[in-house]
Amino acid sequence: MYNPTEDHKGYISSIRGIRVCERYLTDFDIMNEVFIENAYNVNLPIETQVIVMDIGMNIGIVSLYFATQNWCEKVYGYEPFQDTFQQALENFKMNNKLLGKIISQNFGLLDKECSTTVSGGERLSGHRSVLHEVEDNP
Repeated sequence: MYNPTEDHKGYISSIRGIRVCERYLTDFDIMNEVFIENAYNVNLPIETQVIVMDIGMNIGIVSLYFATQNWCEKVYGYEPFQDTFQQALENFKMNNKLLGKIISQNFGLLDKECSTTVSGGERLSGHRSVLHEVEDNP
């Protein structure tokens, strides 16, 4: 089910009890991958509890999916881009029953501290990627 946002810049979708604001085509692609294609479906032994790290959290769809799983104790999400991070926070607020399971950070993770160049623009938020290292920071 889709309803337009108040600012008419996206749609609020609802699937499996999760509400998400989708603004760009990549957002719809990720929703399809997670909830229709079941790309993150994991079968774990009964009574297993895990902590999930969502590196490249984007708008929080995968974090929300894992937070709904009984076997998921906590989700740690990392998103370096301010615009998609803010959209993730909005999505988390729409699913306040899951807020206690998701800890989100507005930075990326690499094996060292550095600056990078990223491909993709705002409308391709789900397809941004690191091209190359620009400057190391000691």
